[in-house]
Amino acid sequence: VRQVSAAIVELQIIGIFIPIRNYICLWLIVIALLIKKVFIYITCTVHQWVEVFTRSIYVDILLESLRFCQKEKGLEIYALVVITNHIHSIISSKRGQLSDTIRDFKKFTAAKIVKAIAERESRKNWLLWLLRKDGYIWFWTEGYHGEEIFIKDFYESKL
Repeated sequence: VRQVSAAIVELQIIGIFIPIRNYICLWLIVIALLIKKVFIYITCTVHQWVEVFTRSIYVDILLESLRFCQKEKGLEIYALVVITNHIHSIISSKRGQLSDTIRDFKKFTAAKIVKAIAERESRKNWLLWLLRKDGYIWFWTEGYHGEEIFIKDFYESKL
């Protein structure tokens, strides 16, 4: 957990978060109105709910990909939670379609994590069997369940 927390700190989380939730929400709403930004709450789930992010190597790949998306694709991350088999995030984009960025993020992380599993994982046969669907390896489930944040209560329930 300590290793994961340190890695998350390295991400460029936008803004300064005051520890009082009402102020955080208000801050995001004010920014959204001033710069006409859309904040999206997303969930990306590993196929079959396989607990992959229990090992730091896979979390590192995930975070590396997010950093790349921030730098090269304009992804802005306002909140991120990495759970053993899925992630939750509040994000927006400086440029381009957010859906394209999420698609590229999922495609890249899937290929990189599956490769790492095949090369280094002691549980590789079992994990790859779980991730198999219709003769192919599926790392992420389809979609990302994006929900635009409109109201304070919704934001607070997700933060």
